Amino acid sequence: MTLAEYQVEIYEMTGEQGDLYDVDTTTYDAKLTTAINEGIRTVATWKDPQTGKAMRYPKVADVATFQAYYTSGDLTDDGSTSTVVLPTGASTANDAYNGWSIKVGSEERLIVDYVGATLTATVTPVFGTAPADEDEYSLSKNFIQLLPATDALIAFHYTKPTGMIIPLQLLNLSDKMLLERAPRVENYVTTRHLQSSPTEFYFQDDQLIFNSAFDDEYWYEMEYTRLPAELSASTDEPELPEAFHYGVVLWGRWWGYARVQAHPEAYAAKQDFIDFMRQRTGVYHFEGDRTNQYLTVRRR
Repeated sequence: MTLAEYQVEIYEMTGEQGDLYDVDTTTYDAKLTTAINEGIRTVATWKDPQTGKAMRYPKVADVATFQAYYTSGDLTDDGSTSTVVLPTGASTANDAYNGWSIKVGSEERLIVDYVGATLTATVTPVFGTAPADEDEYSLSKNFIQLLPATDALIAFHYTKPTGMIIPLQLLNLSDKMLLERAPRVENYVTTRHLQSSPTEFYFQDDQLIFNSAFDDEYWYEMEYTRLPAELSASTDEPELPEAFHYGVVLWGRWWGYARVQAHPEAYAAKQDFIDFMRQRTGVYHFEGDRTNQYLTVRRR
């Protein structure tokens, strides 16, 4: 269905009951277009309220490529048993390396605070031997944040793809290895210690969390689902399988009744929408999506 067809269908069902009736065409179109795009997003991200089962739409899957951050070199200043002074060129943003792993010689420690003005990282536990000028060091982390392009730390992470919902899989392009999704457990155990390349990932709060820290600058390919593009022109069609197009109409019907507080009609319309979506879940659902939003990450 096109945007124009959605507008006519939803207006004829509910428009005459509320403020969509007898208004100029511009206002009418704008309100319906906003509602239709919200309906498309609802259909694209729908989960069965009883089973939590989500659906994967082939037309709204996309791919992004990014590189893990890892650096090594020689220190140029002495530190202390609890601090490391990073070389010139390190970030000048406070807390930039919090949560990272730093290895000096054979000792690896967790950075718990970072002062950008002095390039000084505070670590735990303390070093057995204080870091010194010309000691070899390496910096790494076991997570990648998906951030706005303007974020001060974007050089260490990755710009969140427009409309991204959830990653489906990660491929280590350097090792040609597909990473496993973390198991469905209450606590996901991960480590910041350098091992070999990570073999598992976990997604939470716009972060990709790995089961170990990176030991090299690996390239990754991430397949992910995203929201469909918004409709604006009258001939635009949603990036959804045709079998789901009418689901947007049903959602729009519920929206129309709800906005004029026609409660019995709104309840019936919402149930019609749920039934419609549930009937199609068996064909388009995908396993592996986390339905428990209260999972916690336990680090060692």
